[in-house]
Amino acid sequence: SMTDMFDLRDETALVIGGTGALGGAMAMALLRSGAKVVISGRSESKALRLLEEGRALGRQITFIAADALSK
Repeated sequence: SMTDMFDLRDETALVIGGTGALGGAMAMALLRSGAKVVISGRSESKALRLLEEGRALGRQITFIAADALSK
């Protein structure tokens, strides 16, 4: 079925740029599909909002502060 196609239980996803608009939306979609999610990004304040949203869904979400464009 369509719901089984997006069942990500027991999977872990890393979303680089997860504190941006698109990355945050992807992180939330992955959480809703059952994945544990690690978001990486520059904005701690945006990450805190996503962490609250994810935990309100009863999901496991973690933040790692990082700048993928840093040299």
